[in-house]
Amino acid sequence: DQDLEEQKDINRQLEQMVMSEEFEKELEDEINQVKELEHANRRFKVKIDMLEREKNAIMKRYDGKMEDSTNKIKSLEEQLKEWEGKVGGLETTNREMEEKWEAKLEEERRYARELRFDLEKAEDKIKGLDAELVELRDSNSKIEEYELVLGKLMERNEELEEEA
Repeated sequence: DQDLEEQKDINRQLEQMVMSEEFEKELEDEINQVKELEHANRRFKVKIDMLEREKNAIMKRYDGKMEDSTNKIKSLEEQLKEWEGKVGGLETTNREMEEKWEAKLEEERRYARELRFDLEKAEDKIKGLDAELVELRDSNSKIEEYELVLGKLMERNEELEEEA
């Protein structure tokens, strides 16, 4: 009898809890919070995609420039050697051509150094983007946790409504 009485008391308390406006308001607040988090999650996903595309574009652009510069440097070095072999006995012409190609080579090396510097800056930016990506992923996992908790709360609410 005492167990039956305790069960009745528990059932009455549950009915009061389910019927209370406060519980409904809390549930609505939780639902609204999850909706806000879902909206934020969608924004984060869009930003992640945008940052990844930007990262890929930067990497492609600088990889191509570095390859072009390296090829140009190699090409200029090969041309310089070729001219040294052809000119042979013409010392004056040889010196003039050598200076011309060395100037071009130095210009290309300077350009390559600038590209390396730009690449380092881009890599630093990519590191920052990667850190932001990690933060966004952490936020996404928190949102998923909130969704799970809300799902459990909604299931419990349905159980309580069925019991009521």
